[in-house]
Amino acid sequence: MRNILDSLNDLRIKSAAAVADQAQAKTYTLDSRVRQLEEEVDNLTLITMAMWELLRKSEGFFLKDLEAKVEELDLRDGHLDGKMSVTPAICNDCGRKLHERRRTCLYCGAPVTPFER
Repeated sequence: MRNILDSLNDLRIKSAAAVADQAQAKTYTLDSRVRQLEEEVDNLTLITMAMWELLRKSEGFFLKDLEAKVEELDLRDGHLDGKMSVTPAICNDCGRKLHERRRTCLYCGAPVTPFER
């Protein structure tokens, strides 16, 4: 009877260890993705700041104009919440929905411009 209980405990321990290993691997993957996203945010922040400084030096661009444009873009999805909902892009040539990872329309082959995304 003792051997059966020891075998069951060994199985439980091995199972728990396998689950822990899977969780550790998933944590590593998620940590890596978070670091990648942080780098992307930092890069986009730098680009945005550079663009704003260039626009501000031009005549006729003011902070109120930027704030108004941000609000306009924010409201495109119907909610003033500081976020942009991703809506499917539409092909300018055939009018069908574009796949987010393709550089050409799946249906007509037209090139996808960055502004369509």
